[in-house]
Amino acid sequence: MIDGLENYYLDNEEWKYDNLPEIMNGKNVYDFIDPDIEAKLNALEEEEERLEGEGFYDSDEEIVLPLPIPCSFPRNHPICLP
Repeated sequence: MIDGLENYYLDNEEWKYDNLPEIMNGKNVYDFIDPDIEAKLNALEEEEERLEGEGFYDSDEEIVLPLPIPCSFPRNHPICLP
């Protein structure tokens, strides 16, 4: 196996074999990884169970959505498409 990194001149020799960052859309993917995501998810699920137990989501109110504004362009025009 050919080791192409052995000829690199770096300030610190240990840097030669560091893992390369994964880049997506010009951003380092690791910047968006949260190591505490499991704990945060568990806390959210516990809060959701508590709110459901307290009846927070029990409601007899009817949700009324506003009517869409009619479009003056032909129906298949891109402005009128949802």
